[in-house]
Amino acid sequence: MWFWQLQRDITTIRIQSGIGQQTGARTRPLVLASLYLPIEEHIPPKEMTDLIKYCEDENTDLIIGVDSNAHHTLWGCNENNKRGMTDSPLCRACMEEDETPLHVMLSCRGVTEQRATYIGSSATLHEAIGDLGGLLSFWSELGWME
Repeated sequence: MWFWQLQRDITTIRIQSGIGQQTGARTRPLVLASLYLPIEEHIPPKEMTDLIKYCEDENTDLIIGVDSNAHHTLWGCNENNKRGMTDSPLCRACMEEDETPLHVMLSCRGVTEQRATYIGSSATLHEAIGDLGGLLSFWSELGWME
Protein backbone atom coordinates (compact mmCIF):
# COMPACT_ATOMS: atom_id res chain seq x y z
CA MET A 1 0.00 0.00 0.00
CA TRP A 2 1.05 3.55 -0.56
CA PHE A 3 -0.49 7.01 -0.43
CA TRP A 4 -1.20 8.32 -3.87
CA GLN A 5 -2.73 11.63 -2.88
CA LEU A 6 -3.19 13.44 0.40
CA GLN A 7 -4.79 16.86 0.21
CA ARG A 8 -7.20 18.94 2.26
CA ASP A 9 -10.39 17.15 1.16
CA ILE A 10 -9.21 13.94 -0.52
CA THR A 11 -7.07 11.05 0.62
CA THR A 12 -6.32 8.07 -1.57
CA ILE A 13 -4.53 4.81 -1.01
CA ARG A 14 -3.44 2.59 -3.87
CA ILE A 15 -3.23 -1.10 -3.15
CA GLN A 16 -0.71 -2.70 -5.47
CA SER A 17 -1.67 -5.62 -7.61
CA GLY A 18 -0.94 -9.07 -6.30
CA ILE A 19 -1.81 -12.69 -6.92
CA GLY A 20 -5.43 -13.76 -6.45
CA GLN A 21 -5.67 -16.46 -3.79
CA GLN A 22 -8.32 -18.50 -5.62
CA THR A 23 -7.19 -18.17 -9.24
CA GLY A 24 -3.47 -17.54 -8.98
CA ALA A 25 -3.89 -14.75 -11.56
CA ARG A 26 -2.52 -11.26 -11.10
CA THR A 27 -5.12 -8.86 -9.71
CA ARG A 28 -5.64 -5.26 -10.81
CA PRO A 29 -4.49 -2.46 -8.55
CA LEU A 30 -7.16 -0.76 -6.48
CA VAL A 31 -7.43 2.85 -5.34
CA LEU A 32 -9.50 3.60 -2.25
CA ALA A 33 -10.46 7.25 -1.85
CA SER A 34 -12.08 9.29 0.88
CA LEU A 35 -13.52 12.56 -0.40
CA TYR A 36 -15.10 15.48 1.41
CA LEU A 37 -17.17 17.95 -0.64
CA PRO A 38 -17.54 21.33 1.08
CA ILE A 39 -21.00 22.75 0.43
CA GLU A 40 -19.65 25.96 -1.11
CA GLU A 41 -17.44 24.26 -3.70
CA HIS A 42 -18.18 23.07 -7.24
CA ILE A 43 -18.96 19.40 -7.90
CA PRO A 44 -17.07 17.47 -9.09
CA PRO A 45 -13.86 18.96 -7.77
CA LYS A 46 -10.80 18.84 -10.03
CA GLU A 47 -9.07 16.41 -7.67
CA MET A 48 -11.89 13.91 -8.15
CA THR A 49 -11.94 14.17 -11.95
CA ASP A 50 -8.13 13.86 -11.99
CA LEU A 51 -8.36 10.73 -9.82
CA ILE A 52 -11.01 9.13 -12.04
CA LYS A 53 -8.96 9.89 -15.17
CA TYR A 54 -5.84 8.46 -13.53
CA CYS A 55 -7.64 5.22 -12.66
CA GLU A 56 -9.08 4.94 -16.15
CA ASP A 57 -5.68 5.56 -17.78
CA GLU A 58 -3.92 3.09 -15.47
CA ASN A 59 -6.67 0.42 -15.72
CA THR A 60 -7.06 0.63 -11.94
CA ASP A 61 -10.22 -0.13 -9.98
CA LEU A 62 -11.55 2.73 -7.87
CA ILE A 63 -13.77 2.90 -4.79
CA ILE A 64 -14.74 6.36 -3.50
CA GLY A 65 -16.37 7.06 -0.15
CA VAL A 66 -17.87 10.56 -0.13
CA ASP A 67 -19.18 13.01 2.45
CA SER A 68 -21.11 15.17 0.00
CA ASN A 69 -22.90 17.46 2.45
CA ALA A 70 -26.15 16.20 0.93
CA HIS A 71 -29.03 16.89 3.31
CA HIS A 72 -32.37 15.14 2.95
CA THR A 73 -35.16 14.36 5.38
CA LEU A 74 -35.16 10.78 4.10
CA TRP A 75 -31.73 10.39 5.74
CA GLY A 76 -32.81 11.97 9.02
CA CYS A 77 -31.81 15.57 8.26
CA ASN A 78 -34.04 18.44 9.31
CA GLU A 79 -33.90 19.97 5.82
CA ASN A 80 -33.19 19.20 2.19
CA ASN A 81 -30.53 20.88 0.11
CA LYS A 82 -29.75 20.65 -3.60
CA ARG A 83 -27.08 18.00 -3.01
CA GLY A 84 -29.66 15.83 -1.28
CA MET A 85 -31.84 15.80 -4.38
CA THR A 86 -31.74 12.98 -6.85
CA ASP A 87 -32.47 12.38 -10.51
CA SER A 88 -34.72 9.51 -9.51
CA PRO A 89 -38.40 9.94 -10.38
CA LEU A 90 -39.32 8.48 -6.98
CA CYS A 91 -40.75 10.79 -4.37
CA ARG A 92 -37.97 12.17 -2.20
CA ALA A 93 -40.12 11.95 0.92
CA CYS A 94 -41.37 8.35 0.69
CA MET A 95 -39.48 6.73 -2.22
CA GLU A 96 -42.62 4.70 -2.95
CA GLU A 97 -44.15 6.36 -6.04
CA ASP A 98 -43.13 8.85 -8.69
CA GLU A 99 -42.94 12.35 -7.26
CA THR A 100 -45.82 14.27 -8.76
CA PRO A 101 -47.68 17.21 -7.24
CA LEU A 102 -50.79 15.03 -6.91
CA HIS A 103 -48.90 12.28 -5.11
CA VAL A 104 -47.35 14.75 -2.64
CA MET A 105 -50.57 16.68 -2.01
CA LEU A 106 -52.87 13.68 -1.69
CA SER A 107 -51.14 10.45 -0.73
CA CYS A 108 -47.43 10.68 0.13
CA ARG A 109 -46.83 9.04 3.50
CA GLY A 110 -43.54 10.91 3.91
CA VAL A 111 -45.22 14.31 4.33
CA THR A 112 -48.35 13.30 6.24
CA GLU A 113 -47.74 15.67 9.16
CA GLN A 114 -46.95 18.69 6.98
CA ARG A 115 -49.93 17.99 4.73
CA ALA A 116 -52.27 17.74 7.71
CA THR A 117 -50.91 20.98 9.16
CA TYR A 118 -51.20 23.10 6.02
CA ILE A 119 -53.82 21.58 3.71
CA GLY A 120 -55.57 18.98 5.83
CA SER A 121 -55.92 15.29 5.13
CA SER A 122 -57.74 16.02 1.87
CA ALA A 123 -59.18 13.21 -0.14
CA THR A 124 -59.57 15.17 -3.38
CA LEU A 125 -57.54 17.62 -5.41
CA HIS A 126 -60.33 20.19 -5.13
CA GLU A 127 -60.09 20.10 -1.33
CA ALA A 128 -56.28 20.22 -1.40
CA ILE A 129 -56.11 23.36 -3.55
CA GLY A 130 -59.05 25.06 -1.85
CA ASP A 131 -56.72 27.03 0.45
CA LEU A 132 -54.01 28.54 -1.75
CA GLY A 133 -52.19 30.09 1.23
CA GLY A 134 -52.08 26.75 3.01
CA LEU A 135 -50.90 25.04 -0.16
CA LEU A 136 -48.04 27.53 -0.62
CA SER A 137 -47.10 27.16 3.05
CA PHE A 138 -47.11 23.37 2.63
CA TRP A 139 -44.68 23.47 -0.31
CA SER A 140 -42.56 26.09 1.44
CA GLU A 141 -42.39 23.97 4.62
CA LEU A 142 -41.14 21.04 2.54
CA GLY A 143 -38.45 23.26 1.03
CA TRP A 144 -39.38 22.10 -2.46
CA MET A 145 -40.23 25.50 -3.98
CA GLU A 146 -37.14 25.64 -6.21
